[in-house]
Amino acid sequence: MVVRARLSPEYVLDNITFSEIDSIMTELELVNREEWEQTRMIMYSVLQSQSTKQLNINDILPFDWDDKKEKQGVTLTDIEEFKKRKNIN
Repeated sequence: MVVRARLSPEYVLDNITFSEIDSIMTELELVNREEWEQTRMIMYSVLQSQSTKQLNINDILPFDWDDKKEKQGVTLTDIEEFKKRKNIN
């Protein structure tokens, strides 16, 4: 964490809070994910140029996060669940 996030060891050992650690780890995970996505795109480009079949990018190098749909915004279902929890009609 010290090297990847470019933090001073003194700060990490003496002053960092748990909320900062959580934020840093989340950011590092996203950076790592972007690097792997870039690697997959390069592999796809090379393999597709040499293949006669149409390839699917997710089949080239599958990742755990491919199946997870990231939630975008609030849906009507979310609003209904909130109303039920707060007893709002």
